[in-house]
Amino acid sequence: MIIFCICNFLSIKFSVVKRPSASGGMPPRFFQFFLSLSSLSVGKLQGICLNPPIQFSIFPKRIVGKMFGNSYGIPNNFINFASELQSTKMIASHFIEDKILSIEPAKVFTIEDLEFPREWWENVRVKLGRMVKSGLIEKIGRGKYYKPKESVFGNIGPNQSEIVKDLMFDNGVLSGYITGYTVWNQMGLTSQISNIITIGTSRRRDSLKRGNYQVRFIVQPNKITKDSIPFLQILDSFKLIKQIPDTNVSKSISTLKNLIKDWDEISLAKLVKLSKKYPPRVRALLGAVLESADIFDYTDDLKNSLNPSTVYAISLDEFSDIDLKKWNIK
Repeated sequence: MIIFCICNFLSIKFSVVKRPSASGGMPPRFFQFFLSLSSLSVGKLQGICLNPPIQFSIFPKRIVGKMFGNSYGIPNNFINFASELQSTKMIASHFIEDKILSIEPAKVFTIEDLEFPREWWENVRVKLGRMVKSGLIEKIGRGKYYKPKESVFGNIGPNQSEIVKDLMFDNGVLSGYITGYTVWNQMGLTSQISNIITIGTSRRRDSLKRGNYQVRFIVQPNKITKDSIPFLQILDSFKLIKQIPDTNVSKSISTLKNLIKDWDEISLAKLVKLSKKYPPRVRALLGAVLESADIFDYTDDLKNSLNPSTVYAISLDEFSDIDLKKWNIK
Protein backbone atom coordinates (compact mmCIF):
# COMPACT_ATOMS: atom_id res chain seq x y z
CA MET A 1 0.00 0.00 0.00
CA ILE A 2 2.83 2.41 0.88
CA ILE A 3 4.57 1.68 -2.41
CA PHE A 4 1.32 2.04 -4.34
CA CYS A 5 0.69 5.49 -2.81
CA ILE A 6 4.23 6.67 -3.56
CA CYS A 7 3.97 5.49 -7.15
CA ASN A 8 0.65 7.21 -7.73
CA PHE A 9 1.83 10.34 -5.93
CA LEU A 10 4.84 10.68 -8.17
CA SER A 11 2.69 9.99 -11.25
CA ILE A 12 5.48 7.90 -12.77
CA LYS A 13 4.72 6.00 -15.94
CA PHE A 14 5.95 2.43 -15.77
CA SER A 15 6.47 -0.13 -18.44
CA VAL A 16 4.14 -3.14 -18.26
CA VAL A 17 6.67 -5.51 -19.81
CA LYS A 18 6.83 -8.58 -17.60
CA ARG A 19 10.23 -9.67 -16.34
CA PRO A 20 9.51 -12.61 -14.07
CA SER A 21 13.10 -13.68 -13.85
CA ALA A 22 14.33 -10.31 -12.65
CA SER A 23 11.43 -9.21 -10.48
CA GLY A 24 10.83 -12.53 -8.88
CA GLY A 25 7.06 -12.13 -9.08
CA MET A 26 6.89 -8.45 -8.13
CA PRO A 27 4.31 -6.52 -10.21
CA PRO A 28 6.27 -5.20 -13.23
CA ARG A 29 5.53 -1.49 -12.66
CA PHE A 30 6.77 -1.67 -9.05
CA PHE A 31 9.91 -3.43 -10.19
CA GLN A 32 10.62 -0.78 -12.83
CA PHE A 33 10.05 1.96 -10.22
CA PHE A 34 12.51 0.59 -7.69
CA LEU A 35 15.02 -0.31 -10.37
CA SER A 36 15.01 3.28 -11.62
CA LEU A 37 15.41 4.65 -8.06
CA SER A 38 18.30 2.33 -7.33
CA SER A 39 20.25 3.78 -10.25
CA LEU A 40 19.91 7.38 -9.07
CA SER A 41 22.84 9.19 -7.55
CA VAL A 42 22.61 10.46 -3.97
CA GLY A 43 22.39 14.00 -5.38
CA LYS A 44 19.35 13.13 -7.43
CA LEU A 45 17.78 11.36 -4.47
CA GLN A 46 18.27 14.55 -2.48
CA GLY A 47 16.67 16.51 -5.29
CA ILE A 48 13.60 14.29 -5.10
CA CYS A 49 13.37 14.58 -1.34
CA LEU A 50 13.95 18.32 -1.29
CA ASN A 51 11.26 19.14 -3.82
CA PRO A 52 7.75 18.64 -2.42
CA PRO A 53 4.84 17.97 -2.78
CA ILE A 54 6.45 14.56 -2.22
CA GLN A 55 6.10 13.93 1.52
CA PHE A 56 8.43 11.04 2.41
CA SER A 57 7.66 9.45 5.73
CA ILE A 58 10.21 7.26 7.46
CA PHE A 59 10.84 4.26 5.21
CA PRO A 60 12.79 1.89 7.50
CA LYS A 61 15.50 -0.25 6.01
CA ARG A 62 14.23 -3.34 7.81
CA ILE A 63 10.84 -3.05 6.10
CA VAL A 64 12.47 -2.65 2.68
CA GLY A 65 14.59 -5.69 3.32
CA LYS A 66 11.67 -7.73 4.61
CA MET A 67 9.35 -6.82 1.73
CA PHE A 68 11.79 -6.66 -1.15
CA GLY A 69 14.80 -8.74 -0.31
CA ASN A 70 17.08 -10.51 -2.73
CA SER A 71 14.21 -12.72 -3.88
CA TYR A 72 12.96 -9.77 -5.91
CA GLY A 73 16.26 -9.07 -7.53
CA ILE A 74 16.49 -5.52 -6.19
CA PRO A 75 20.06 -4.15 -6.35
CA ASN A 76 21.72 -4.04 -2.96
CA ASN A 77 22.22 -0.24 -2.97
CA PHE A 78 18.44 0.24 -2.90
CA ILE A 79 18.37 -1.22 0.62
CA ASN A 80 20.15 1.98 1.71
CA PHE A 81 17.57 4.16 -0.04
CA ALA A 82 15.49 4.67 3.08
CA SER A 83 18.50 5.74 5.11
CA GLU A 84 19.54 8.20 2.41
CA LEU A 85 16.07 9.69 2.26
CA GLN A 86 15.84 10.03 6.01
CA SER A 87 19.27 11.66 6.16
CA THR A 88 18.29 14.06 3.38
CA LYS A 89 15.10 14.98 5.21
CA MET A 90 17.15 15.89 8.26
CA ILE A 91 19.49 18.01 6.16
CA ALA A 92 16.53 19.84 4.61
CA SER A 93 14.92 20.36 8.02
CA HIS A 94 18.09 21.89 9.48
CA PHE A 95 18.55 24.06 6.39
CA ILE A 96 15.01 25.46 6.72
CA GLU A 97 15.45 26.04 10.46
CA ASP A 98 18.78 27.83 9.99
CA LYS A 99 17.23 30.14 7.39
CA ILE A 100 14.35 31.01 9.74
CA LEU A 101 16.62 31.61 12.73
CA SER A 102 18.83 33.92 10.65
CA ILE A 103 15.95 36.41 10.32
CA GLU A 104 16.29 39.60 12.34
CA PRO A 105 14.60 39.31 15.76
CA ALA A 106 11.16 40.97 16.14
CA LYS A 107 10.76 41.17 12.37
CA VAL A 108 7.51 39.76 11.00
CA PHE A 109 7.96 37.34 8.10
CA THR A 110 5.94 35.02 5.90
CA ILE A 111 6.82 31.92 3.93
CA GLU A 112 7.30 34.10 0.85
CA ASP A 113 9.93 36.13 2.71
CA LEU A 114 12.03 32.99 3.25
CA GLU A 115 12.55 32.76 -0.53
CA PHE A 116 12.29 28.99 -0.72
CA PRO A 117 11.02 27.46 -3.97
CA ARG A 118 7.25 27.17 -3.95
CA GLU A 119 7.63 23.39 -4.14
CA TRP A 120 9.14 23.47 -0.65
CA TRP A 121 6.33 25.40 1.01
CA GLU A 122 4.42 22.48 2.46
CA ASN A 123 7.55 21.21 4.21
CA VAL A 124 8.34 24.74 5.37
CA ARG A 125 4.84 25.10 6.89
CA VAL A 126 5.35 21.89 8.83
CA LYS A 127 8.71 23.15 10.11
CA LEU A 128 7.25 26.52 11.09
CA GLY A 129 4.50 24.79 13.06
CA ARG A 130 7.05 22.73 14.96
CA MET A 131 9.18 25.79 15.72
CA VAL A 132 6.12 27.62 17.07
CA LYS A 133 5.33 24.69 19.37
CA SER A 134 8.93 24.62 20.60
CA GLY A 135 8.91 28.38 21.30
CA LEU A 136 11.66 29.26 18.82
CA ILE A 137 9.30 31.54 16.92
CA GLU A 138 5.86 33.07 17.53
CA LYS A 139 2.82 33.23 15.27
CA ILE A 140 0.87 36.50 15.21
CA GLY A 141 -1.58 35.85 12.40
CA ARG A 142 -2.37 33.59 9.52
CA GLY A 143 0.93 32.80 7.84
CA LYS A 144 2.79 35.48 9.84
CA TYR A 145 5.61 34.75 12.27
CA TYR A 146 8.46 36.42 14.12
CA LYS A 147 11.50 35.43 16.15
CA PRO A 148 11.29 36.99 19.65
CA LYS A 149 14.02 39.41 20.63
CA GLU A 150 15.68 38.52 23.90
CA SER A 151 16.28 41.19 26.54
CA VAL A 152 16.87 41.45 30.28
CA PHE A 153 13.13 42.03 30.63
CA GLY A 154 12.21 38.91 28.69
CA ASN A 155 11.27 38.30 25.08
CA ILE A 156 10.25 41.34 23.03
CA GLY A 157 7.90 41.13 20.09
CA PRO A 158 7.67 43.36 16.99
CA ASN A 159 6.47 46.96 17.26
CA GLN A 160 3.05 47.94 15.97
CA SER A 161 4.32 49.25 12.64
CA GLU A 162 6.02 45.93 12.00
CA ILE A 163 2.93 43.95 12.98
CA VAL A 164 0.65 45.70 10.48
CA LYS A 165 3.13 46.67 7.77
CA ASP A 166 1.41 44.42 5.23
CA LEU A 167 -1.86 46.30 5.77
CA MET A 168 -0.30 49.61 4.72
CA PHE A 169 0.09 48.74 1.04
CA ASP A 170 -2.07 47.64 -1.87
CA ASN A 171 -0.07 46.02 -4.64
CA GLY A 172 3.07 47.76 -3.42
CA VAL A 173 1.44 51.22 -3.25
CA LEU A 174 1.16 53.01 0.10
CA SER A 175 -2.50 53.00 1.12
CA GLY A 176 -2.48 53.19 4.92
CA TYR A 177 -0.86 54.69 8.00
CA ILE A 178 -1.06 54.23 11.76
CA THR A 179 -3.20 56.74 13.61
CA GLY A 180 -5.34 56.82 16.76
CA TYR A 181 -4.11 55.47 20.10
CA THR A 182 -0.53 54.80 19.02
CA VAL A 183 -0.07 58.31 17.63
CA TRP A 184 -1.91 59.97 20.51
CA ASN A 185 0.58 58.44 22.88
CA GLN A 186 3.49 59.68 20.76
CA MET A 187 1.99 63.18 20.56
CA GLY A 188 1.56 63.39 24.32
CA LEU A 189 -2.23 63.51 24.06
CA THR A 190 -2.52 60.50 26.38
CA SER A 191 -0.25 58.29 28.44
CA GLN A 192 -2.48 55.28 28.02
CA ILE A 193 -1.21 52.26 26.08
CA SER A 194 -3.84 50.45 24.05
CA ASN A 195 -4.04 47.05 22.38
CA ILE A 196 -6.01 48.68 19.54
CA ILE A 197 -4.13 49.62 16.39
CA THR A 198 -6.00 52.11 14.21
CA ILE A 199 -5.08 52.40 10.56
CA GLY A 200 -6.19 55.17 8.22
CA THR A 201 -6.78 53.60 4.83
CA SER A 202 -8.00 54.55 1.38
CA ARG A 203 -10.76 51.91 1.39
CA ARG A 204 -13.14 50.30 3.84
CA ARG A 205 -11.86 47.22 5.61
CA ASP A 206 -13.21 45.00 8.36
CA SER A 207 -11.54 44.88 11.76
CA LEU A 208 -9.22 41.96 12.40
CA LYS A 209 -7.11 40.34 15.10
CA ARG A 210 -3.34 40.39 14.81
CA GLY A 211 -1.56 38.69 17.72
CA ASN A 212 -2.67 40.43 20.93
CA TYR A 213 -3.88 43.48 19.00
CA GLN A 214 -7.24 44.46 17.60
CA VAL A 215 -6.74 46.22 14.28
CA ARG A 216 -9.35 48.78 13.24
CA PHE A 217 -9.60 50.88 10.10
CA ILE A 218 -10.90 54.37 9.35
CA VAL A 219 -11.38 55.63 5.82
CA GLN A 220 -9.09 58.47 4.77
CA PRO A 221 -10.63 60.57 1.95
CA ASN A 222 -7.35 62.27 1.07
CA LYS A 223 -4.62 60.64 -0.97
CA ILE A 224 -2.19 58.94 1.38
CA THR A 225 1.47 59.72 0.80
CA LYS A 226 4.53 59.50 3.01
CA ASP A 227 4.67 63.30 3.28
CA SER A 228 0.97 63.72 4.09
CA ILE A 229 0.82 61.22 6.98
CA PRO A 230 1.86 63.65 9.81
CA PHE A 231 -0.84 66.11 8.69
CA LEU A 232 -3.48 63.39 8.45
CA GLN A 233 -2.59 62.17 11.96
CA ILE A 234 -3.19 65.68 13.35
CA LEU A 235 -6.53 65.97 11.54
CA ASP A 236 -7.55 62.49 12.72
CA SER A 237 -6.87 63.65 16.26
CA PHE A 238 -9.24 66.59 15.80
CA LYS A 239 -11.84 64.28 14.28
CA LEU A 240 -11.62 61.68 17.07
CA ILE A 241 -10.86 64.13 19.87
CA LYS A 242 -13.63 62.86 22.15
CA GLN A 243 -12.20 59.33 21.93
CA ILE A 244 -8.77 60.20 23.30
CA PRO A 245 -8.50 58.35 26.64
CA ASP A 246 -7.26 59.54 30.03
CA THR A 247 -7.82 63.24 29.26
CA ASN A 248 -10.53 65.74 28.30
CA VAL A 249 -11.29 67.69 25.14
CA SER A 250 -9.90 71.00 26.45
CA LYS A 251 -6.53 69.45 27.32
CA SER A 252 -6.37 67.73 23.95
CA ILE A 253 -7.11 71.01 22.15
CA SER A 254 -4.33 72.72 24.09
CA THR A 255 -1.84 69.94 23.20
CA LEU A 256 -2.76 70.01 19.51
CA LYS A 257 -2.44 73.79 19.48
CA ASN A 258 1.10 73.55 20.90
CA LEU A 259 2.00 70.98 18.25
CA ILE A 260 1.05 73.13 15.24
CA LYS A 261 1.44 76.74 16.39
CA ASP A 262 5.07 76.96 15.25
CA TRP A 263 4.59 75.31 11.86
CA ASP A 264 5.74 77.24 8.81
CA GLU A 265 3.29 78.65 6.27
CA ILE A 266 3.73 75.81 3.79
CA SER A 267 2.89 73.19 6.42
CA LEU A 268 -0.11 75.13 7.73
CA ALA A 269 -1.43 75.65 4.20
CA LYS A 270 -1.17 71.92 3.54
CA LEU A 271 -2.94 71.12 6.82
CA VAL A 272 -5.83 73.44 5.92
CA LYS A 273 -6.06 72.04 2.39
CA LEU A 274 -6.25 68.43 3.64
CA SER A 275 -8.87 69.42 6.23
CA LYS A 276 -11.32 70.29 3.42
CA LYS A 277 -12.15 66.59 2.99
CA TYR A 278 -12.77 66.08 6.72
CA PRO A 279 -16.14 66.63 8.46
CA PRO A 280 -17.10 70.29 9.11
CA ARG A 281 -16.53 69.97 12.88
CA VAL A 282 -12.83 69.26 12.17
CA ARG A 283 -12.51 72.45 10.13
CA ALA A 284 -14.35 74.38 12.85
CA LEU A 285 -11.97 73.12 15.52
CA LEU A 286 -8.91 73.72 13.35
CA GLY A 287 -10.00 77.27 12.53
CA ALA A 288 -10.69 78.05 16.18
CA VAL A 289 -7.31 76.62 17.28
CA LEU A 290 -5.39 78.55 14.61
CA GLU A 291 -7.19 81.75 15.58
CA SER A 292 -6.37 81.23 19.27
CA ALA A 293 -2.72 80.78 18.26
CA ASP A 294 -2.85 84.15 16.44
CA ILE A 295 -2.61 82.50 13.03
CA PHE A 296 -5.22 84.35 10.93
CA ASP A 297 -4.12 83.62 7.36
CA TYR A 298 -6.39 80.61 7.01
CA THR A 299 -9.29 81.30 9.37
CA ASP A 300 -11.52 83.06 6.82
CA ASP A 301 -11.08 80.21 4.36
CA LEU A 302 -12.06 77.66 7.02
CA LYS A 303 -14.95 79.78 8.30
CA ASN A 304 -16.40 80.17 4.82
CA SER A 305 -16.36 76.39 4.31
CA LEU A 306 -18.83 75.92 7.21
CA ASN A 307 -22.60 76.15 7.33
CA PRO A 308 -23.30 79.18 9.59
CA SER A 309 -26.40 77.56 11.05
CA THR A 310 -24.70 74.32 12.13
CA VAL A 311 -23.63 73.90 15.76
CA TYR A 312 -20.80 71.49 16.56
CA ALA A 313 -21.18 69.59 19.84
CA ILE A 314 -17.64 68.86 20.96
CA SER A 315 -18.00 69.20 24.75
CA LEU A 316 -15.53 72.03 25.21
CA ASP A 317 -15.82 73.88 28.50
CA GLU A 318 -16.41 77.63 28.56
CA PHE A 319 -12.96 78.31 29.99
CA SER A 320 -11.29 77.18 26.78
CA ASP A 321 -9.14 79.86 25.13
CA ILE A 322 -10.88 79.53 21.77
CA ASP A 323 -13.89 81.55 20.61
CA LEU A 324 -16.65 78.97 20.94
CA LYS A 325 -19.43 81.29 19.81
CA LYS A 326 -17.73 82.46 16.63
CA TRP A 327 -17.10 78.90 15.48
CA ASN A 328 -20.48 77.53 16.68
CA ILE A 329 -18.78 75.10 19.04
CA LYS A 330 -20.25 73.94 22.29
